[in-house]
Amino acid sequence: MEVLDETETRAAVASAHDAANWLNSPKTRTYDRSAPFEAKLFHDTYTLKALEKPSGKLGICQGRLCCELEYAIAASTFSNKELFALGAFDGLHGHEKTYYMQNCVLVKCAEAMRKSSCGSFVFNSSTVFTKIAFCGQFQTPYVYPQVILSDSEGHLQIFQPGAWHFTGSAIETSHYFNGTVLNAILLGRDYTRDGASVDKGAGSHPVVSFLVLISGILEIKLLKAD
Repeated sequence: MEVLDETETRAAVASAHDAANWLNSPKTRTYDRSAPFEAKLFHDTYTLKALEKPSGKLGICQGRLCCELEYAIAASTFSNKELFALGAFDGLHGHEKTYYMQNCVLVKCAEAMRKSSCGSFVFNSSTVFTKIAFCGQFQTPYVYPQVILSDSEGHLQIFQPGAWHFTGSAIETSHYFNGTVLNAILLGRDYTRDGASVDKGAGSHPVVSFLVLISGILEIKLLKAD
């Protein structure tokens, strides 16, 4: 369990208030106001909102992190047979609660009628996104992007260069983007808030940690696909 001193506690409370104010600001009042829900993703409990329209804007917060999404789906591919959700996680990661993460995710859920399935592995999608503008209000400079697609046979793909770009805390697709997205992730690592058992040496380098995590995720998906 993370124990905060008085200064950190005040900062956490202020950040939580900022998150609440952000959700009710003039900028976000036009966002979809659907009810949030929770689901397990990579052993962590995320706060999520479902994408219930073929296009729109969503905002979701957890703890000190807020995530924003503006999206568009090709009308001919939007249906109630597939469910996508925007999610946020701000906390210590995994069973051992060792590594502090701040993550914004856009994920396809395994079952359209079961929101708790939004953390399960999926390999197929027929929903074509034509726009994704995706960002988070992170408290760490170590933020890394990932966009994974699926082809018609369930093979995982990484989109060609130029189809989307990353600006430090945001993913935005180009005007010609057209893809069956399985997930888009902004993965943030806050090394200053890691658990006491973390080795602060070379093994905690942000790029190394990120590559190990993403490689593991892709390896699991590819093994399951085989």
